[in-house]
Amino acid sequence: MNIQDNISYLEQSIKNIYWGKDFSKENSINNLEKGLIELKYTSGQQKGNGLLLTKTGYFLLPTTLTRGIKFKYAIHEDKTYEKIKIIRSSDSENLTLAKIKNFEQEQNPEYKIENIYFLDQIYKKGHRVQIKTKEEEQIKTKEGIIKIPKITQNKSIVTDLRIEPCQSGGVLLTNNGELLGIVHAGNNHFPKLSRILPGLDLVQQEINTLKNPIKRTLRYIF
Repeated sequence: MNIQDNISYLEQSIKNIYWGKDFSKENSINNLEKGLIELKYTSGQQKGNGLLLTKTGYFLLPTTLTRGIKFKYAIHEDKTYEKIKIIRSSDSENLTLAKIKNFEQEQNPEYKIENIYFLDQIYKKGHRVQIKTKEEEQIKTKEGIIKIPKITQNKSIVTDLRIEPCQSGGVLLTNNGELLGIVHAGNNHFPKLSRILPGLDLVQQEINTLKNPIKRTLRYIF
């Protein structure tokens, strides 16, 4: 896969993630489930999940999953990949863009998203939300409600749901299949939320790097 192909698919990924997308609920949820990547330790124990962005293996994961004991490999659609490169991170949003080497599928994933600032509307209407994670190639779903219509100062989203650390990197979505963000475990297993749009900023930064020969060369030197 050459550099221009990577640029093209990254640019397409930005277009493929937006609100108001004309997807059925079933298609939207199915795409999110297919987009989940399992991240494992050498022992085979689950460390967390990531969300696929491009057919060439770029994906988003919580930055906290890149710290401590590193995950050794990624699993997607029954295939195991050992070569994973961390591209760039946003510590303020706890999001990291990474890439699986020698990864390829037929097309870029497409996701329907909901504006996170509409949490108050979701709360007022009493809509239920879901957290989806993938473990041992099985999708696990937890359903609950939003208890407070805003993200707290430490980025916790107050629901009646709890997640384990190994479920970090899963996705939070509305019952209509609209992606709200990527979750990671906080204190007392309350989920914290990383918004998708800052993740797309990381994608745009990667596009800018790939288009700049000097920046592109420096990345592989250092």
